[in-house]
Amino acid sequence: MPTNIKQNTIFAIFMATLMSYFMINYNKFLLGAPLNRNLFYFPLKQYIVVLPIAVAFSVLFVNKGAKIIALRFVEPGNTHPFKVKSAFTFAHVIFMAPLMSLVSSGI
Repeated sequence: MPTNIKQNTIFAIFMATLMSYFMINYNKFLLGAPLNRNLFYFPLKQYIVVLPIAVAFSVLFVNKGAKIIALRFVEPGNTHPFKVKSAFTFAHVIFMAPLMSLVSSGI
């Protein structure tokens, strides 16, 4: 789990990068885009717009909520570090998936 603002920002960039790219692909596939290699190249145009929005959402809002939710289920002092990081990542994905779907479908 990120402990300072630098770790928080780096984690947010990694998670936002993956979540925004895959949410754009997911929305295109749901709209009936054919499953071919162009499905994976097309989102790069939207990716330039969606990625800064995703990083901003993640840093400003989602990390705080994900930390609160993760700490309800695990105790960092008594639980294995892998389980703590997994709980934080799971909570982060739960918050970011609907947000990235909303943003990518809006664009």
